[in-house]
Amino acid sequence: MEPNNDNRARRLVLLAALTVCAVAFAALAIKSRMDGQEQRMGAGAAILPQSLAVTAEPSPPPEPTPTPEPEQEYIVRAHQGCMAVFRPGENAPLEVTDTRIASLRRADQMLLREGIPVRGNEALAKLLEDFSN
Repeated sequence: MEPNNDNRARRLVLLAALTVCAVAFAALAIKSRMDGQEQRMGAGAAILPQSLAVTAEPSPPPEPTPTPEPEQEYIVRAHQGCMAVFRPGENAPLEVTDTRIASLRRADQMLLREGIPVRGNEALAKLLEDFSN
């Protein structure tokens, strides 16, 4: 063999040996991880994923998740000189506050004359509190 081919052959053997070592280390790591799962979950669990592993007692069926109620929609606008809460499309207020429109900043007065849409009771409470301060 020529010296150049000899170096090339040595490199290939070294590369093959490193590859074998890397595969062996990966296999050991996987086995070690599976052994740890088996110790935590019991025999046979390493073969099946945790969601499919057989347990001694059947787990109770999951409780149904309550469907959230849709958030209420409101319109906050001026009514007879005060701030009031309306349902969209209705003319009778649900609540009339003590907050006088004339006591607010001009920009807020203009917003309330147009009507401010609000979604949800928490957002409504925050908006009313913000205007009352």
